[in-house]
Amino acid sequence: MTVVIASNKPSAAQVVISPKSAQVVVNAGIKGEIGAQGAQGFQGPPDGAQGFQGVQGAAGAAGVQGAQGTAGVQGAQGIAGVQGAAGAAGVQGIQGAVGATGAQGVIGAQGATGIQGIQGAVGATGATGAQGVIGAQGAQGATGSLSPTGVIASTYGGTANVAVFTVLANGVISFAANAAISGVSNFTATGNSFNITTSAGNSFFAN
Repeated sequence: MTVVIASNKPSAAQVVISPKSAQVVVNAGIKGEIGAQGAQGFQGPPDGAQGFQGVQGAAGAAGVQGAQGTAGVQGAQGIAGVQGAAGAAGVQGIQGAVGATGAQGVIGAQGATGIQGIQGAVGATGATGAQGVIGAQGAQGATGSLSPTGVIASTYGGTANVAVFTVLANGVISFAANAAISGVSNFTATGNSFNITTSAGNSFFAN
């Protein structure tokens, strides 16, 4: 690319930028011819006023452009421009496949035993089981013989006496005696039952 900066004056310089290098070459064009001098004005009378200046001649035609000058020495490298702003972040890529599971690590030592938990509430009482079968009654033992109690076989009680007995837990009479009755107003005996009424209105019953 060649850029020419020219002027309408015949002596103007031309600026040429070479397309092969970033150089500026200034070429001076051929100076145009000097125009013809105007006719000299009439001389005025002695010590008269100065005559008018002649009209300036027309400008000569522009000279032919000179040959291009030798390329100048290449200039030093320009300062590096400011780094541009960082571009927007790219779209995140698709997540990669899950890697294979690594080998299981060595089992660690067993931790200390934890504190025993609080005892739980007592559970509900279970249903009562069915009653077992009643066992067979054992055979009756032999009848034992009664030892003598020392009670004399006799009739106890009467109109003037009341019978006094001591009967053991097994029904054996271990003591029998007559007790004198004072002020007896009535005495009845029915079978083994005795009822004595005193004159004071007290009743005594023995069976």
